[in-house]
Order: sequence, then structure tokens, then C-alpha cells
Amino acid sequence: THDSVNQFHFDTVKLNKYFSEICFNRQIRMIEGEVSDATLDPEFGTIKSVTLKDGTIFSADFWIDATGFKKALISKVSDIEWNSFSEYLCVDSAFAFPSPSDKNDKIRSYTRARAMSSGWMWEIPTQDRRGNGYVFSSKFITLEEAIKEASNAVGFEVKPAKVFNFDPGHLKNPWVKNCAAVGLSSSFVEPLEATSIGSTIQQLKWLIPSVANYKPSNTHMQKFYNKQFNMMMDNILSMIRLHYMSDRDDTEFWRYASS
Repeated sequence: THDSVNQFHFDTVKLNKYFSEICFNRQIRMIEGEVSDATLDPEFGTIKSVTLKDGTIFSADFWIDATGFKKALISKVSDIEWNSFSEYLCVDSAFAFPSPSDKNDKIRSYTRARAMSSGWMWEIPTQDRRGNGYVFSSKFITLEEAIKEASNAVGFEVKPAKVFNFDPGHLKNPWVKNCAAVGLSSSFVEPLEATSIGSTIQQLKWLIPSVANYKPSNTHMQKFYNKQFNMMMDNILSMIRLHYMSDRDDTEFWRYASS
């Protein structure tokens, strides 16, 4: 017999509040601010300190860049060479929008993904609301056309809360010197299968034992980490690519994606 594995849907705002409370109870200091600059060590070229926009300076031996697409820290020590998956995955744009929970208080216990003319739509239910979005290829449909198509699908006028464009892929070297990029700072494939969550957790599992023994002159763990990361991203690409291998041929997008 196999143990069942539960999957969970989280409200991002509430989840952040929950984690903040855990940090507070464990006396972890949390400081909110925007990084404006970083000072490098002249000998090793590592990040010595960061300066916030309000002038506050912080020093540390090791840095984890979780600044998302901005890559605010890793860009200071790396040329951020990007390994693009666009040759294999053609979706490059998305918008997200919320909607109320079902009026009958019925919550689907699963994520719903619906194939559209030029990509796919997701619906993630939580107790208080539903998170929705449409990820599509700008080569085959405009943002305005995608919003209209999504509105027709859900039965109300969609007003995107967030719109973003992306190049699916990852950093070839997410750990450079004394900085490791995790999550969206290091990679983004697309929302399908929520691979960013899983890959971020795996990155942190690799980093925990490595950071404990970190020395600027020792690059063995860094090379091992980057190698493992690249292997993981290759596996993710293969898995996501398989989702587009279908016999659907009613639109130009699906004919292209399946070829």
C-alpha cells in the first residue's frame, strides 16, 4: 500500500502572515526595505553588504536572492546567463485575476486547468476566493484578445490584477560567489504544475547543509549545487513539455505547440 499525499491550496496573503508570525515567535528579525546597492569585497568579489533605499546598511557572509524577476543581488556578482526554454515552450505571457468563492460554498478540491485557444487557464479555489489566470503565447494572441477570451470562458468581465511577460528558463549558475538565487530569481518555467514552488523547496534543501560550511575559497559545494539545479530544471522542462504533446489541432497555437 502507498500512503496518500495531500495537496494544498493557499491564500498567498494569509500564508505570508502565517510565516511572519512563525518568524516573530522564533525571534527572527524581519526588516522591510528595498535594496538600492551592494558593496563587493575587493579581494573575492563577493557581496560584502547591501544598502537599502533609506540608507540602512547590512553586512553578511552569505546572501540568498529571493527578489524575484529583479534578481537584485545575484546580478551584482554574475552576468546572469540565462538558459531559455523558449525553443520548447512557446507561452510567454500571463495575467491573473481573482473571483469570489462559489455562492453555494462549494469548493472544488482540485486545481482546474482549461485549454484555451492560445494557452491555458487556471482556477485555484480557497475558502474565501478563487485565484484565476490565463497563460498564453503572445505570438498567437494579444493581451486584449486573451482577456476577452477569458471573460467569455468565466462568464464575467475579467479585470487582470497582474500582467507579466516572461522568458521560460533558468539561470545557468544560480549560485555565484556568496550569493544563491532561489525561486523566481533563479528560474521560471510557467505556472503549469506549480513547479516554482517545488523547485524552490528543493533549492533550499540543497542550500541548508552547504551554507553551514561555506567559505569563499571553497567552490566544491557551489559547483555541485549548480549541477544539481541544472539537472532538476532539465527534468522540469521535459515534464512540462509533455503537457503540450496532444492531438489537438483546432488552433494555430496548438498545432505549433504539438509539433
